Amino acid sequence: MKIHIQNLVPTTIPTRGSTLTVLAALLLLAPGCSSLPQNQSSLLRDPEQLAQDPANRNFRTFRASAPLAAFGGVRVEPVAFATMPVELAEDQRHKLSERLATALRREVAATLPEGRAANHQDLVITSTVVAIELASTGANVAGFALLGLGLDMGGVIIELEARSATSGERIAAARYVEAGRPWHVKANFSAIGHALTGTDKAAARFAQLLAAQK
Repeated sequence: MKIHIQNLVPTTIPTRGSTLTVLAALLLLAPGCSSLPQNQSSLLRDPEQLAQDPANRNFRTFRASAPLAAFGGVRVEPVAFATMPVELAEDQRHKLSERLATALRREVAATLPEGRAANHQDLVITSTVVAIELASTGANVAGFALLGLGLDMGGVIIELEARSATSGERIAAARYVEAGRPWHVKANFSAIGHALTGTDKAAARFAQLLAAQK
């Protein structure tokens, strides 16, 4: 449940008693950390091929043995959005899709090794925003005014897959649950701020996954 508590932000210097009262109200009302639906069904083909990441139980990944040196280019397909209970405005969808596609191109291209085969293949990367949690900017404005940190985190679940453009072989696949954190200062002041930060993180993690096999 999202809350709108802009009116709780003090317009004058509060007394100690009034500050404690407002603080208590914030702590009781604010949803706190992101509550992304982690049991959301996967849209990847053969999701059972993915294994839980030993470093983070919220991540599931797969990496084939094909060396990254066999690939010399990357093609990022348009970002897809699953049917979600959260309604996104068109500009929010555009920002999320552009941010994710740009981050994937940048991160994966930087990972491709030098001296790769002259007759290289391209990697084709598909991505889907499976779920998203919007942050309450009102709660976060109040939180920063009184505590110096955000109180209501957003986040995003992203599924990614890389295939050979030549053979269609799955090279890597991943499902990342990227929840916002209160110390992500800039992200707290936009409903999709934590989701945007999550797309950057997911792209970087996926590039690292691909680089696991040189």
